[in-house]
Amino acid sequence: MTSIHPENVVGALALTLSDQIVATADTFLPRHEPAKAIAFIGREAGITIQRLSDQMRLSHAATLRMVDRLVQDGMVCRSASAEDRRAVLLSLTEEGRRIYADILVARSACIAEALDALTKAERAQFGQLASKILAALATTPDQAAQSCRFCDVPACKNCPVDA
Repeated sequence: MTSIHPENVVGALALTLSDQIVATADTFLPRHEPAKAIAFIGREAGITIQRLSDQMRLSHAATLRMVDRLVQDGMVCRSASAEDRRAVLLSLTEEGRRIYADILVARSACIAEALDALTKAERAQFGQLASKILAALATTPDQAAQSCRFCDVPACKNCPVDA
């Protein structure tokens, strides 16, 4: 019988970090809108509602309602597409950009706290192994966008998925 201990440990670690990051990020938004919506719009200024719907894995109607609330709360603004009059483009307002920056700081703090359990050498080794696994899992642009939605893009010099 093979041991599934490594799989259990990696699975538990992934869920624990994910839960902590999402719970922390979501506290920055009124009405507890999903912080990942702000992250997707922040990473891709001018994202269409359809693309946001696909990335959020929500119906078009649910995405529209969420965007309406984010606009009402002053975090997102809409604009018409110059190429396609039917498309609506989304971008963050100044308040939305501030919240997005706060989310990235909080995410970094959650991860730094977890990595504090490792020595400097272990952190480097863990980073290399995590990069290798991430590169194997996120092989499409959409997978990369999902995986890196809370990444601090300017700080990621050697992104393993080219997100």
